[in-house]
Order: sequence, then C-alpha cells, then structure tokens
Amino acid sequence: MRETLPGYELLQSLRILDDAREERRAGSIRGALKEVRLPGDFAQFGVFRGRTARMILELMSPDRKLHLFDSFEGLPEDWTHNKKAGAFHLNSDEIPIFDDERVAIHKGWFKDAVPEWASQAIAPLAFIHLDADLYSSTIDVLFNIDTLIVKDTVVLFDEYAGRKQDHEHRALLDWSQKFDRSFDYLWRSSGPQVCIRIR
Repeated sequence: MRETLPGYELLQSLRILDDAREERRAGSIRGALKEVRLPGDFAQFGVFRGRTARMILELMSPDRKLHLFDSFEGLPEDWTHNKKAGAFHLNSDEIPIFDDERVAIHKGWFKDAVPEWASQAIAPLAFIHLDADLYSSTIDVLFNIDTLIVKDTVVLFDEYAGRKQDHEHRALLDWSQKFDRSFDYLWRSSGPQVCIRIR
C-alpha cells in the first residue's frame, strides 16, 4: 500500500472554502483576494496562458500592480509521471499579452528573473499566487522574495499537494524553517489549492 504524502494528509485536514467547491481555481482566487488586508502589489509565479492572471486583474483595484513571472518555456524538470520537463511550453505566438498598465511581465526562469526583480522592489507584496508546481521552482520564488513577504501577506498555492506529489507543501515548510517564518492555513479548495496568511 502506497504511503500517504504528508502534504496530502495536511490538505485533507483543511477546511474547504464554500466558494471553491465547484469552481476550484476561480473560487480560490476570489476567496484569496477577499483575504487581502495589506496595500501593495500582487505577484503571480507561473502564468502559462494567462487565464488566472486575467481573473486576478478583474478583481484587483486600480492602484495595485500585478507582477507576472514565467519563462513560457515549460517546466525546467520533471514534475509528475505525465508532466515532464518542457510541459506547459508555449510558442511565441501563444504567450499571453496584457494590454493593461497595471501589469508587468518578467520573462525568464524564476531563479534568474525573481532575484533580479526582488533586489529592486521596495514595497512588500500583499498577495502572491504561487503556481510553480515544482519544489525547486517554489524554493526559487520563496527564498528570493522573503524580504517582500510580511505579516498579513496572503499566499495562494495552486498545486499545494496531491496523492502523488507535495512539492509546494515541502517548499513552504523548508522556506519557513530556513527563514524562521510562521503562517496560518486559512482554507483549501476542493482540489489542490491552499491559502495561507503570514503571521
């Protein structure tokens, strides 16, 4: 019998947000943005075709900026048995275009694009949407934006854990241990999305 992954066990213990039962992703985005208390910008790590980014933009106030990070070259390494390196690759004519002055696109691998941006960023982030999938990619984000994550920053993980992988879960715990950070689990969707608030 396959051993249950710690991240999946924790996922099962969390309260499911009512709004995120039927519409997992859209409901979790709406729910997470309702949790935001801080002024400041939003950031999404893992954009793909931009559908979720557009949802965030629709709900985001005009005084904020949305920073979008993606290489658009697909996964840098294998994630699951059917999501191998290169999965989610987009051709140049498939990369989403945003005609909105509130959007800033940072194209490149997280390990390169994130530290360069974070070193120049001044204000903390109010909301982070983490759809990095891989442990290594999630670590590349969290470790490099640690100074931009403050008390009450809301983080929504898109693929927190499943039966066969818990990459984002492990990355969150390793980041919190390394930087002596604490957080509260707020809720989950009926799928793998998990929302937390930094203490």
